[in-house]
Amino acid sequence: MSTIQLHELGDDGPGLRLSVGVSRSGKTFGLRRQVYRAVRAGVPVLVLDRLREWTALPPDVAAVAVGVTPEAGVRGATAWLDGGARLAIVHTRAVESDAVLACEWARDHAGHAGVAMSEVHRAAPNTGAPLPEALEDVALAWAHHNVSFYGDTQRLSLCHRTLTEQMRELRVYAVGGERDLQRLREMGGAKLSEAAQECARRLVAGEPGWHVSIATVALPPYELRREAL
Repeated sequence: MSTIQLHELGDDGPGLRLSVGVSRSGKTFGLRRQVYRAVRAGVPVLVLDRLREWTALPPDVAAVAVGVTPEAGVRGATAWLDGGARLAIVHTRAVESDAVLACEWARDHAGHAGVAMSEVHRAAPNTGAPLPEALEDVALAWAHHNVSFYGDTQRLSLCHRTLTEQMRELRVYAVGGERDLQRLREMGGAKLSEAAQECARRLVAGEPGWHVSIATVALPPYELRREAL
């Protein structure tokens, strides 16, 4: 597997994009870079920041961004975005309900809009129950509604299958749990699981950021790529 730089799959276009990997594997860093590229292309993006990870924005992104207090919440963020801001960051612990509000806004927005969040399994758990309507609309009809969704998780096996089976792009970073490796084997065969384990070996060796990027259909060969941290 070669050492090459990240191949960008049109981060500024509509689509459902998920990243999976253990803590410190580089997935959230990569997700932020995807969002920055969309914002630079003029897409308004609402970020649900449960863990306060969205700090120290690049200067050009910070210039068109607003921070949102917990009191303002998603409603305040969407008002700012509708008013011309291109990035709004909401600090929230109520991810489940706020994800619905965020997706409702993006779905109904007059033009291309985006939603980003970490720990996406909290908003869309693999319980067998249907997704909330707004999340399902974003997952199944992102092209129709002109929506970009960026999510990451440590546990692919905990994510609702409507999300994991409708992705425009899946980024697989270091994965070690057997249930998650089994889910990767279901999606892309043994080679995809092996690639995730190779990313894990490189992470242990002090090289976060390695991943494989799959567009729509998981077919080998899976080429490891790295976005420098």
